[in-house]
Amino acid sequence: MARFLTPLDMRDVGDGKHFIVLAPLIYILRPKWVIKYVLPAVVVPKGFCTDLASIPRVLGFALPAVGKYDYAAVVHDYLYRTDSVPLMRKSSDANGIMMGAMEDSPKSPSWITRKIIRAGLAIGGPHAFHDHPVIWRPKGLPEIPVEEITCKSSQ
Repeated sequence: MARFLTPLDMRDVGDGKHFIVLAPLIYILRPKWVIKYVLPAVVVPKGFCTDLASIPRVLGFALPAVGKYDYAAVVHDYLYRTDSVPLMRKSSDANGIMMGAMEDSPKSPSWITRKIIRAGLAIGGPHAFHDHPVIWRPKGLPEIPVEEITCKSSQ
């Protein structure tokens, strides 16, 4: 049964757009993806930097910057990286996993929110697919050792 095994623990790094994951986030995949990728789970590592699945502004106006889709967005951002485990073959696979993860999240977003996010991923997702490695940090973002971060849960 697909589900999150751990709570999402992350901190805004101070730029209002990026967050650092403070503890591993473990998501048990749905059977369809386990068969395709031969792995039962996605483990987003501590220290991973995410922007929570940014989508085009034209659709983003309808969504809060952070919200009920955070768990799924962190998994999705991780799967878009060049060296994620499992390594995604297509951006549409990562998008499909995110759609399921939103339904499996502790605070599942509404049907309309999921549809808006799906549309945003279809428009903007392929451009960001496999652009960066897991350890990537945006230019200008301070390097914050995870050990020095004061934990602040997103829940």
